[in-house]
Amino acid sequence: MDLFNPEDVKKNIAAHEKWGNGHKLIAVHAYNGLAQMLKISWTPPTYINDKSLPFIPLEKEIDALVSGCSKKIAVSLQLLKETGMRIGEVWKLRWTDLDEENGTIRTKAEKHGNPRMFKVSPRLIGMLNSLPKKNNTYSATQT
Repeated sequence: MDLFNPEDVKKNIAAHEKWGNGHKLIAVHAYNGLAQMLKISWTPPTYINDKSLPFIPLEKEIDALVSGCSKKIAVSLQLLKETGMRIGEVWKLRWTDLDEENGTIRTKAEKHGNPRMFKVSPRLIGMLNSLPKKNNTYSATQT
């Protein structure tokens, strides 16, 4: 393939039958940057990205993953599963964010979001309490 020949590049991108349109769009975008840098005139081909639903594992598959991990990772995964927190929110959790009496956990805002409160299961509270309390943060979030 001759990178200085835009028609050759177009044919090469189109010839990749295993590539989806999203992958082809990325290749077109990358070549577009190269063409601009080298001042190569070309008309990029148009691809419409194929939209598909994401893979969502069954709950029993998630539970199998959690049970197969080390204690620290299992607690983090269970937090993610039950609350939908961002991983950065999990890493910032403090013991004072856990309200065992009401079965809730509070999280501080991340990415300019809002602080939130989640109802969590007694199982998760038990998992959290099984961690050593070395400092203010959950040991699950310490590397």
